[in-house]
Amino acid sequence: MLNAAGPGGLSSATPGFAEKLDSLGEYDRAAVEYLRFAYENPGGEKARWAFFRAGRSLERANKFEQAAAVYNEVTSSGVADSLAGAACYRIALTYFSRGRLNDVIAYADDARFDTTCADPLNYLAAWAYFFGRDYPAAESTFFLLEPESFDSSAGFMVTVSEKGQYLPRRSPFLAASMSALLPGAGKAYCGRWGDALVNLVAVAGMLGGAYALWEDDRSFAVGLAISGGIFYGGNIYGSYVGARWFNEEKHRELYRYARERVPKRPEELYDY
Repeated sequence: MLNAAGPGGLSSATPGFAEKLDSLGEYDRAAVEYLRFAYENPGGEKARWAFFRAGRSLERANKFEQAAAVYNEVTSSGVADSLAGAACYRIALTYFSRGRLNDVIAYADDARFDTTCADPLNYLAAWAYFFGRDYPAAESTFFLLEPESFDSSAGFMVTVSEKGQYLPRRSPFLAASMSALLPGAGKAYCGRWGDALVNLVAVAGMLGGAYALWEDDRSFAVGLAISGGIFYGGNIYGSYVGARWFNEEKHRELYRYARERVPKRPEELYDY
């Protein structure tokens, strides 16, 4: 660790103070102190470590673009060691954190022959495929890694990615068509039986009431018919949206399951 001399190790010119700021959640200030140390002590292992720690503080502050730029100070030093591999991985992770999944995959492909970070980057690329819902590509990429890799996370994610290829799915157009034929049927198709019953009763009640009252109270019957028509249209549109929501929720459930159960999440690699 980088703890230069100072009163209690907390001199503003030392990484010890930066560590304290980082531990208190003052990530922006911590990054500044790490960078100050790195630029005042150029070259060597201590400066590279300070750059890396500055990048970690910026990541914690959700300043991913700045973090990537700082990590580049480590990877561009010409030293191919474990710290360079860690910085390489964290650069790709900043893309992942910003939702730039294609950039993660491209970055991993460019570094496929780099022995310091190839496997971790492939692991992250597989997660990018998984998060992008390309489950076959995710499965095949996880499969290329040793099953025991990353505390057996690779083997676990092969199984989860395979599940993703067989998620239950509902057709929005079929749901809408079913509700056009029978109000609420599309909602029932998506498992929303309560909403289905409400739609059926509301539409049938209003349109049936309009028909029954047509001769006795035509103005009220017209109002009921208009209301019934609006509910009927809403029932069709709601079924279409409900099917899309059903599909989306299945993807989200799988992703939550993977995040909760995987032994080693992507952001937990090189987390120091």
